[in-house]
Formats: sequence, C-alpha cells, structure tokens
Amino acid sequence: NYLFFKSVSIEDIYQVRRLLEPELAASAVLHLTEADFAALENNVHCCDPRAEGDTDSLTQRQEEITFHDIFAAACPNSFLRFSCEMINEMLRQLTSFDNRMRASDQRKFGVVNTEFHERILATARARDVEGVRQLMTKHMNEAARSVTRMKGKLKGRLILDSEMPRRSLVARGRKAVKRPLK
Repeated sequence: NYLFFKSVSIEDIYQVRRLLEPELAASAVLHLTEADFAALENNVHCCDPRAEGDTDSLTQRQEEITFHDIFAAACPNSFLRFSCEMINEMLRQLTSFDNRMRASDQRKFGVVNTEFHERILATARARDVEGVRQLMTKHMNEAARSVTRMKGKLKGRLILDSEMPRRSLVARGRKAVKRPLK
C-alpha cells in the first residue's frame, strides 16, 4: 500500500524485476510439480504466436506473465513470492505502450518470449537451478529492453495488495499449498 502514494515508473519496476525474478525462479525449481510443469507447458503453447489461433498480441503478452506466476506459486519464500506476484499484477494491469508496433514486430517479440519460456521450462524440468537463474536473468534483461523499445509506461495508479487476485492458484489449477518459510 505504501507504493500507492509514490511515483513509480516502468523502469523502476524492471530494475527490481531483473533482480528478483531470477531468484524466484531458481528457488522454485525444486518445488515444481508435474501439475506445475503441465500448467507451464500449456501457458507456453497458449502464448506462442507461432501457433494457430486468433489471440491478440496484447492478450498474449499479458498471459505470458502467468508463466511467471506459476513459478511464483512454487516459491517457498512467501515474501519473494508476494513481491514478484505484485510486480506481475502491476505489469498485467498497468502497462501501456505509446507507440504502435507493426504486427511483424509484435510477433517477433512474442516469439522471443516464447523461446525464453521454452528454454526455462526445459531447464527447470532438468532441475537445473543455476541454469534457470541464468536463463531468467537473460529473459528479464531482454524484457526490460523490449519494454523500453516499445515505450512502455505505467498507466493509472498502482494496485493495492487487497486488489491482487490469486492468479497463480488459478494458473496452477489447484488449491493453495502452505509452504514453510525459510
């Protein structure tokens, strides 16, 4: 709620996201279940602009964040999980872009995200914690560059913690699991 009264830019958010998201993903690797892997695979398929379908690119970009929510739900550190889920929800609800990208550029952006998600998923399946951390770092750096290139901005006000839906639970398709704090 503190941030509700502060000026926060998309660059501020990505500065933090680049630091937290690789650690969150790495800490979640050993806690991902077969149900999580199935949800991750489904999400990658649904967001892949190379697949047949009529999903618009904005919906695909927003749904790509669910990939990160699935990792967050498996993270045993509840504070890290909350921080990343809050960032994800802010990006999902508040990001807008000033310039209009050509359809080919939107598709390219989606393909790059999908390829990162495919590689991260395969590495997580191999239970390679350090590999996931490295890939997620590269992914977050590329995402930050892309948002800058597309002139991304936050629109409206920041969300309150009480406004955060429990998307990760929906994405995982199961009830919340109480994970011990470490």
